[in-house]
Amino acid sequence: MKKFLFLFITIAIATSSCNSNSESETSTATLSPTTTQSETEETVTTEAPTIEPTVVEVTTEAPPTVIEQEPVSENQDLRIVAAYSNDRYINIIVENISEKTILNYKVAYIEFDANGISVTTENYKNGGVNTANLLPGDKNLSSFYGSRGKYACATVTYMEFSDGETWENHFVDNWAKEVKETFAVQQYEELLAELAPSAALAKINPHVSIESTSKEFTNRFSSLADIKFTLKNIGEKDITRASLWVLQFDSNGYAISTSPYSTYVINDRGVGGTINLAVGEVERYTDNLFLQGNCDKYKIIVATLVFADGTEWTNPYLYEWILVNTKTYIETDSDY
Repeated sequence: MKKFLFLFITIAIATSSCNSNSESETSTATLSPTTTQSETEETVTTEAPTIEPTVVEVTTEAPPTVIEQEPVSENQDLRIVAAYSNDRYINIIVENISEKTILNYKVAYIEFDANGISVTTENYKNGGVNTANLLPGDKNLSSFYGSRGKYACATVTYMEFSDGETWENHFVDNWAKEVKETFAVQQYEELLAELAPSAALAKINPHVSIESTSKEFTNRFSSLADIKFTLKNIGEKDITRASLWVLQFDSNGYAISTSPYSTYVINDRGVGGTINLAVGEVERYTDNLFLQGNCDKYKIIVATLVFADGTEWTNPYLYEWILVNTKTYIETDSDY
């Protein structure tokens, strides 16, 4: 009886131990990406898809810098052709580019020395021209005494038109500030050089041509020489009066003073008078003791004409011709 009970207890304990080991193995099983079910079944492998990252480049550009500039001038009617210093005067050339007659106008100007430094102690200087009476297309040269510089810049400050309308420049101070900060001698010379095409047009007109010129010493008591010139009326109207403009140079081609006869530049002088030249006629004229004694070369051009019917003609490019040619003598094919 005791043996049988011991045997029963032993079998029960053994059976309980097997069941416990089977449950432990199941609970600790780990799943991996690849699971093998049996040696005879097909192996199935599951891999996670590879996703390439997309790189998006975002460029952030700074907005363009807007520089606000103060207005300088709104004038569209009277153009400054040139401003320059001659002897003790500032000469300012303007052109009426409007479609109306300009009766009066005012200008402001600033002077600079040879190095481009302002010599105008105040902000700017003022000048006015009354009874200018500039028709559309007309030009005018005004002179203001008291120049101390070598170069000059100018702007229009006021205009009065024939219809009673007026215009005033409200930005003169802005203009003066900009000019003083940016003026450069080289740029100034380049602006004058841009007048060359207009200067070339001054040598030809549809009314009269200069056929020839010469210089002669006829007065043994004077060092001055006579100038002789031959004119031909190539127009359609008789000419009663004419004036010509002459620039004088020494043997090296440099300008020589014609004071006290100079008008616009150091070496200019006007010549002419009554000529009474009919259509198609050719005549020779003389102006005694006109050229300086050291004048070796010169340039000459027709400046103004008065016709028999009372009408007049002014060379529209006279000032440009004077400014371009005044400094040195340059050989050209058709000076007259």
